[in-house]
Amino acid sequence: MDTTTRVRSSVTALPSVRFAAILSSGFGAAILGALVMAAVLIVAFMAIVLISRLDVLLLSGTLIYGDRVLVAPTAGMYAGAAALHFGIAIAWGLVYACMASLLRVEASTSGALLVGVVVGLAALIVDVQLLAPAIGNVRWGDDLFTSTMPP
Repeated sequence: MDTTTRVRSSVTALPSVRFAAILSSGFGAAILGALVMAAVLIVAFMAIVLISRLDVLLLSGTLIYGDRVLVAPTAGMYAGAAALHFGIAIAWGLVYACMASLLRVEASTSGALLVGVVVGLAALIVDVQLLAPAIGNVRWGDDLFTSTMPP
């Protein structure tokens, strides 16, 4: 005699699994994006300003260490600047994941790309134009981040 059983599942479990998948993909995309951004900055700065590879991290380091990082950088300062770079990228990746989850764009490539562009532009405006100058002025009395950027 054949019997059929029904599997009972919680309806609320599916949205949490969906959110976890989007959150983990946002985290992974943030790490990948931070690596690509660092690589592009290294190539661009080496071509434009003729600086060494790791000196790109000194720009981020000015937010933490002030002008000390420009005069005599240590390995710890480079590590702190890299941690800041990746930490900010992860934070914005989580913002992307939350927006993608709320807007349900995971099935649409163009929707996910549009959300990514919007979050990327917001990150550029908020981080580089608003937060970095404000933090530099409050901590060090000068906006070293913007003043050390190449033209």
